[in-house]
Amino acid sequence: MNQAVNMKSVAVIGAGPAGIIAARKLSQSGKFQVHVFEKADEIGGSWAPGGIINPEMRTNQSKFTMSFSDFSWESIDQSGKAYPVYPQASQVFEYLQAYCKRYLSPDRLHLGTEVKSCELVPNSQQPGAKMCLWKLKLCKASVKNSVTKCWEEVFDYLVAAPGVYRVPNQWNMDINDLGSPARLPVMHSTRYRTLSELQHHEPLAAPGRKRVLVVGGSHSGAEVADLVARQLSDIKNAPELTENVRDVWKNTEVAHVSSHEMFGIPAVIRDSTASLCTFQPIDFKLFNRSSRPVEPPPSFSYGLVTPEKVTATRKLLHTIQDGNQGYLNGHQADHLAPVAVVGDLYTQFVKTGKIIQSRGTLETLSHQEGDCLVTAAVRDYTTRKVTFISNVCAIVYATGFNTASPFSIFDNETKTALEFDTACSVARIVLDCNFLTQNAQVPTFAFVGIKGAYWGLFEMQARAIVQAWTQGESEASESWAQNSVEDKKLREYYRDLRKAAKEGRKHEVPSNPFGDEVGAMEQASRELDLERFDLGFSESQGFVCPSRYLDPGSEKHEAIATLSEVQKVQREARDSGRFLARAVSLGLLGDWIAATRSTDGNGSMNFSQKSFGFRFPTDPSFTSEYLVDEIENGKLAARKVYRYSETTDRLSIWETRSDGISTGSLVATLDFNNATQARGKDTAVAVDIPAGGKASDSIEGLEVYRFHFAGSSLQMWTAGRADSTSPTLNFTRVGR
Repeated sequence: MNQAVNMKSVAVIGAGPAGIIAARKLSQSGKFQVHVFEKADEIGGSWAPGGIINPEMRTNQSKFTMSFSDFSWESIDQSGKAYPVYPQASQVFEYLQAYCKRYLSPDRLHLGTEVKSCELVPNSQQPGAKMCLWKLKLCKASVKNSVTKCWEEVFDYLVAAPGVYRVPNQWNMDINDLGSPARLPVMHSTRYRTLSELQHHEPLAAPGRKRVLVVGGSHSGAEVADLVARQLSDIKNAPELTENVRDVWKNTEVAHVSSHEMFGIPAVIRDSTASLCTFQPIDFKLFNRSSRPVEPPPSFSYGLVTPEKVTATRKLLHTIQDGNQGYLNGHQADHLAPVAVVGDLYTQFVKTGKIIQSRGTLETLSHQEGDCLVTAAVRDYTTRKVTFISNVCAIVYATGFNTASPFSIFDNETKTALEFDTACSVARIVLDCNFLTQNAQVPTFAFVGIKGAYWGLFEMQARAIVQAWTQGESEASESWAQNSVEDKKLREYYRDLRKAAKEGRKHEVPSNPFGDEVGAMEQASRELDLERFDLGFSESQGFVCPSRYLDPGSEKHEAIATLSEVQKVQREARDSGRFLARAVSLGLLGDWIAATRSTDGNGSMNFSQKSFGFRFPTDPSFTSEYLVDEIENGKLAARKVYRYSETTDRLSIWETRSDGISTGSLVATLDFNNATQARGKDTAVAVDIPAGGKASDSIEGLEVYRFHFAGSSLQMWTAGRADSTSPTLNFTRVGR
């Protein structure tokens, strides 16, 4: 009882990943009574059902990055349910639900409760106390009688974890002379789900191609452009659709406007350290300790963009994407740093012309005479050249989120102390101590969760708050060298960042101002005196994830489960070719052609073409699917269905039924781990195992495929029967 009386009270605003881990670490310390207030009726923030993230969308980092150190994905479901390396948003929600169930008391989670306002007030219980209290106005709507109940509570400390992707920016672009804006579908990317939401309710008179315009160069922009392109392809290739439905979207493509050069990087990329063609999850490379020198130990780095950084970033992205071929071919005159987005098929759709990239800023939208379509004018930042995109039939905008909205609940005095800036969306407040959680002027307030950071840094931030608030009031804001050289450097960076953003020096503003995940995690682990748990990695090597940094004296079984799974994935990728079938499957999208000389003696050429058209899986046990036209000398010879299963990591080939579009019986499965066919440095080899057959030492008469990669991109592939005199077909991509 005395312990409870002496405990300090903490209010946490928001029950997304950042709020959940903050509440967990504060409660775990045994020194705080924690209450979490969440406006929505579910925990999870953006990951909750009905949130801004499509529940079917895959994460852009692996589940090992999207986790906390004390809870493995294997612990979600004790029945042994397996989760993919890249889970869907709905599965991330399952993880957060299970985490809360284990670690947070339900009576401390106040769902459906909105914080209307908060302000610092004197501590009436302790006159003369140094620290004021936080007074919160709370409101909860009753489902039964539709009455909203409001009340006030006071707390010793306040943690804001509202999430940075909660309130989308509003569309503010007028359409000249269009009349009723409702005639042109316009929506934010967070609302978009299906093509029917973009459909006109009147005929479109414009001939030729129509375009869905996607505006925005962030992950959201690339993801929604990719999604629309997939859906348009599915309309063309899926069974059981009427011709009327297909006709509505016939000759429709995606036009994607981005101010920066966009690199679509697949979720699994080449492992450049492997002697054979090997793929790995992208964060295994991006967040790898060996990317930094052994000495001195890595520390958090930040700074404005320089021409040297732009060059280095572009070269790195080209190396990942296409083995540096694109970099060697130009263009390097662009002043803006390129933006990398994780998207399995984005680059493939660009190569096939289904996504048309347009560099620049959208300036105007003009009504096209005699129709409800519009023309967009886009101006390039570097060249100042204006290009026009005609026949726009719908607009999806992914132009960011309102970074000011989380601070609307604070009084002006608090916002002034936090150095709130109404004019700078890049850095609204200054957080210069305790790992970007606090401002020294408001020591009882912390902000957890920064744009571009992942869950490991959220956990580090939560630990830093606990350390700061358990050191005593006089030391409450000094955990990260307040008034030190580091503190001064960080404040100078905030000043320079804000100045560059306000002056429109877009080429100097990083897309992720605090994106050094490896440096931040490593420095935090040292300063917070955490226990390193490397489990098979050396201290200066290996994938950096939350499970490598543990609270002193904590249980290790969850970290063991996570790191064991990480090393299993690495081992299977190198030894057994895991992810090869996935990489090949993703790379096949589009048209491929092979030429062979005729055997009739007249020297003519025969042309074989395979066109891989994406469609959503018609069987839920598969992850992806193509309808494939096999064309011989310009005539359709056959149709097949190619299917990839993430569960089995297998690519298989199927017949089509008599309708030429529905899936029939299994023809063969591609074996990428055949003992007789070794991988090369840049080549994956697969043997075609007929349905009902088994892999064996003999491949006589079987089809052998060789897939040649440059970086993570499939450049060409060959197909030919083993021990056969028939010619081998060498397929190259049609288009870019």
